[in-house]
Amino acid sequence: AWPSKPVRIIVPAPAGGPYDRLIRPIAQDMAATLGQPIVIDNRPSAGNIVGTQAGATAPADGYTLTMTGMINTISAGVYDKLPFDIVGDFAHITAIGEGAQWMLTRPDTGLQSLADVLARARREPGKLSVATSGAGSAGHLLMELLQRAANVQLVHVPYKGGAPATTDLLAGVVDLLIVPQNVVAAHVQSGKLKALAVSSNTRSPAAPQVPSFAELGWPRLTVTSWVGLS
Repeated sequence: AWPSKPVRIIVPAPAGGPYDRLIRPIAQDMAATLGQPIVIDNRPSAGNIVGTQAGATAPADGYTLTMTGMINTISAGVYDKLPFDIVGDFAHITAIGEGAQWMLTRPDTGLQSLADVLARARREPGKLSVATSGAGSAGHLLMELLQRAANVQLVHVPYKGGAPATTDLLAGVVDLLIVPQNVVAAHVQSGKLKALAVSSNTRSPAAPQVPSFAELGWPRLTVTSWVGLS
């Protein structure tokens, strides 16, 4: 008889971020199909830890689902101790999305390309700041890979999700941003943000003018991140 009452989906990221933007239209379809309301429960934190822990400790009755993703598998190698076991504490249901990361800046920074970023980083080590969705996120690891591959020093600024990180880039708080495309595509199309590179194998259909890291000579920076329901 499942479901006989509303189903909750824990989103371990802020409203308006990539996880949130992905799940809301899916939740609408689920509600129509299942005949019960789907309640979105945003519980943001760096590394998705707070929301994922809430899902791990919820009753195992099928009425609490949790958005999980690649960040959960990465976190075990980033944090010394986690309050959950991403494998043993969940029944993993399905993958619902996969996508590349975008590196972005504001038009007023004077950074017109990835080459400009690397040149400035070499002239002024430790001066350029890079915002990401949090420690252990795909964006964070992409930034670390870039520093190692290009032998440059950047300043990592982790946020509790892609939405607040994007807000601070727009406000001039940080210089660069690495997040999934769905949280920034509208800002790129409007010209408020400039995309410098994408981490997919090839260019994104959403921004065909933006080169991939691979075609710019950095194939090690080919990274996609996935998300699912558990």
